[in-house]
Amino acid sequence: TQNLHSTEFTLIRNDIESKLSTHETKTHERLSQDRHKQKTSLENVIAQETTHIHTLLSQQIEEKHTLTQSDLHTLRTEQQLFIVQTTTTQVNQLQDTLSPIINQNQSDIILHHNQIEDLDKALKQCETDIRELKDQV
Repeated sequence: TQNLHSTEFTLIRNDIESKLSTHETKTHERLSQDRHKQKTSLENVIAQETTHIHTLLSQQIEEKHTLTQSDLHTLRTEQQLFIVQTTTTQVNQLQDTLSPIINQNQSDIILHHNQIEDLDKALKQCETDIRELKDQV
């Protein structure tokens, strides 16, 4: 009977060891599959995040480029405005300087014109006087 018990015990033990071995193998395979799924999932997440980061960086670069272009346009506009203001100031100063000279020249021209008219009248009077004197002689 003891042999029978021993054989039964051995069969039971072998059966348990076989089931345990099968369970370990299945657990190992399941863990391996889980690790592979996790790795694949993590790789996908990393790929998505990398793409997202690239997109954000591209947007930031584009925004900086746009700001730089805008800043450049503003700078050019401010520079042109400064040039216009400076030129306007210089023109006003020149006008202030030249205005009295132009006014004096206009007055001189009117005076000279009047003098020419007076001289022209005097010349005509002289011509008339000369004719009258010739007629008398």
